[in-house]
Amino acid sequence: MFDKRETPESLAAIKELDIQWLNSDSVHAQDKLAMKLRASEDGKGIAGARLTVRFARPNADPFYTQLMTDASGDAELVFEVGEDQLPEASLLVQVNNSGKTATRKFQLRRVEG
Repeated sequence: MFDKRETPESLAAIKELDIQWLNSDSVHAQDKLAMKLRASEDGKGIAGARLTVRFARPNADPFYTQLMTDASGDAELVFEVGEDQLPEASLLVQVNNSGKTATRKFQLRRVEG
């Protein structure tokens, strides 16, 4: 139940962490997946935020890693995966900064060109 002072508009104005996938249109080449991610709060990149990543694909154990964002809030993740595994793979990314967290799930798919 919402407090009477809270409206959907006022809740939407609360500054929250977010994770953007910057290069979602071009990430797979030579059996490597390269993802550029940005951690932000109120639209501004967060320097030194910790990203925890879980990469899941069929017929393989999940892959976990952690990385930190650079001064602009960006981080790059590169790992090996065959293009045929992309349609059934998913990536879960959690950002943690100053006691706040946000989680996003990204579904991978083959880009038809």
